[in-house]
Amino acid sequence: MAPWRDDPLRIGYFLDNEVGWWNGALFTWFMQRAPENHSKQRLVALLEAYYGGDWERFTSEFVPPRGTHSFADLLVLQDVPTRLRPGTRGIAVVRLWTALLTARYYAVMSAAVRAADPGALVCRRVGRRPIRIRRRQRSEDPGLPSQGSRAS
Repeated sequence: MAPWRDDPLRIGYFLDNEVGWWNGALFTWFMQRAPENHSKQRLVALLEAYYGGDWERFTSEFVPPRGTHSFADLLVLQDVPTRLRPGTRGIAVVRLWTALLTARYYAVMSAAVRAADPGALVCRRVGRRPIRIRRRQRSEDPGLPSQGSRAS
């Protein structure tokens, strides 16, 4: 960011032009990491807390790898996916994990950008669609509503 820090044409930075926040893929990827991986530790702790430490409740919504009988086993096992059972509500905790992960990502990235370039605008994706910035057409009167907007 150093080359653009004092550039008068620089407006800001967009944090995730190409990042895909796919719930299932992120869940599977982190579940397959080594037990030393901090994010996997957080994910398994989230699962244990979400299901109140009840392994049977967890396995009613997920198919853990063969030979896995506890949350501790789930942490240790790697390179084998834990699968969501079709038709269950397990997707709610998968979505919660994605929300926590993205919140952390945006907090860290925003802090880094602001430390490197305090005056810059920091943009990020909101919901499922990116922020849209529209340039006003020269012919539009700034005192009139633009096309598509409703006058009150």
